[in-house]
Amino acid sequence: MNQDEMFQLVDSLPFLIFNEVPGVTEHLNLTGLKGVRSKKIRNPFANTVGGAILTEYNVEETIDLVFKEFGDIPFSWAVGPKNTPSYLGILLSARGMVKGESSVGMVLENFDIPITINPNVDVIPVSKEKVMENASLLANMYGMGLTDEAIIASVQAYKKNQFYFAYLTGSSIIVGWTNLVFIPETTKVLLGGSATHPGWRGRNIYKTMVTQRLKDARASGANAALIQAVKCTSAPICTHIGFKEFGDYDIYFANTSELENLQ
Repeated sequence: MNQDEMFQLVDSLPFLIFNEVPGVTEHLNLTGLKGVRSKKIRNPFANTVGGAILTEYNVEETIDLVFKEFGDIPFSWAVGPKNTPSYLGILLSARGMVKGESSVGMVLENFDIPITINPNVDVIPVSKEKVMENASLLANMYGMGLTDEAIIASVQAYKKNQFYFAYLTGSSIIVGWTNLVFIPETTKVLLGGSATHPGWRGRNIYKTMVTQRLKDARASGANAALIQAVKCTSAPICTHIGFKEFGDYDIYFANTSELENLQ
């Protein structure tokens, strides 16, 4: 998979990995833009656009349309290396959107690479029902404005994925959670959102969750794993593991006054 193919795949992810769920989520189709919207869930993780291929002639009109579509609902706009125009982020900031933490697109194609794990942690696949029962705990671990409602909406919308909880061995104590997303019609997987309990960070739990997902990805026939890693947290860990960078990504938020822990 070359770099352009990775860019196109990442820009298409909301459509590729999420179903429309009546009353919960729907695809948003605007010329030169892709997105997912939920009139029910007031959270930017359930209301997002990206993959912009716009011109100097229609970009401001499209920004106006996006704001009109979402109204007062908090939403996010992902900006990647191939999105146009090149100054899109400047325009979004000028419209009052708040720039969040930057991330980097990364890929791993060698699943045999050795990874240091925590032998006292078990990463166990869990049902979607189990995830929804613990949605508040998972949202608190993740932070960045994620809510339990947004987690529940994503559980309902994913086409094919597997959630995991990281437990202390021999206990029911959840010290982390993670998600493996199978990208339809490809042999690629997305290492989705992950979080480690603040009191247990720095103990290779994140690496242990990566290891389990790669093991299961290989078993499914996948030959590459993609991740959008936050630069100041997971990206350095993924670099150490052996993931290769292929592009920087920024995310901008609108209507954020009602959100907590956005950064």
